[in-house]
Amino acid sequence: MTTKYKYGVYIGRFQPFHLGHLHSVTTALQHCEKLLIIVGSIKQAPSLQNPFSLAQRKSLIEQCIQEYDATQQSNLADKIQYAGVQDYLYQENAWFADVKNIVHKFTGPSDKVAIVGHHKDSSSYYLEMFADWERLPIENHDGINSANIRKAVFANDLDSVTTVVPKATATFLQTWQNSKDFVNLQNEFVFTQKYRASWQHSPFPNLFVTVDSLVICKNHILLIQRKQPPGKNLWAMPGGFIEEKERIQTGILRELQEETNIDVPAKELIHSQKTMQVFDYPQRSSLGRIITHAGVFILQREKLPKIHAADDAKSAKWVSITDFYSMSEKMHGDHYQIICKLLLTYVADKQPKP
Repeated sequence: MTTKYKYGVYIGRFQPFHLGHLHSVTTALQHCEKLLIIVGSIKQAPSLQNPFSLAQRKSLIEQCIQEYDATQQSNLADKIQYAGVQDYLYQENAWFADVKNIVHKFTGPSDKVAIVGHHKDSSSYYLEMFADWERLPIENHDGINSANIRKAVFANDLDSVTTVVPKATATFLQTWQNSKDFVNLQNEFVFTQKYRASWQHSPFPNLFVTVDSLVICKNHILLIQRKQPPGKNLWAMPGGFIEEKERIQTGILRELQEETNIDVPAKELIHSQKTMQVFDYPQRSSLGRIITHAGVFILQREKLPKIHAADDAKSAKWVSITDFYSMSEKMHGDHYQIICKLLLTYVADKQPKP
């Protein structure tokens, strides 16, 4: 069969891979000689939004395609290649550059390329951003949604999703429910559901304001390990919810001192603050819409200040900036992306590793 495109590029999180995704793959390969599946949101700690690793998702997609080939007597598996791309929630141009570089590794200068996908909602805007590639739009298949599947799995209602996922996905999910990752995330799911329920009668959407601190000293940054969900045991910037009658700047200092007991006078902290920036990715928290304000402090000291974890922090430590860049799978939420963005501005000689 003659195809219009040499390569189709299909970007998704596939959390998990369902029949809608399979429909997109089979449809794309009716128009493309080959399909490059780029698995997004890699190198992250397991979360309610992104519970599965790149390795798990790639293996699952391969199983689903092999299962399809066996039943349909086709050879789609031979036409599909895989890659992964990490999130740059606050460095959008870096994400687009990564995707283009990945595609260029697989394609030639004269290859005709199409970007494949269904325009689900505002998060699908990226489909319009690759001007060098044609759009290959694909309609939604039976309204299947990964978020609903994950919710059912965490609610122990796996039977309700067996009709919307391939058999390989159903088997994978059943096995995964016996894992430690599932138990930890299900506990977080229960906590999150209770938290959201406590605000369900509010006349306004759940919109919260938080504060965080990035403290830099001697090419180290200060991190805390979270004691409570969401993100229990993961690492993050010191921070928390602002109090009712508190100014944001005051909240930044209060949370920093409460969670780390940093041995630096408040006056010195105030004078060492370089900026305060807002980070507002809409899906940054499972608790609701949370907008955080991050203060950046650069301390000029001969030794790293003493610290001692308290309040909501299980532990606290100074981490070299070099070591930090290998911690993406141990960081809570978007804190890794926030810190990378801030370091790019305030520690220009320390660039993230690819």
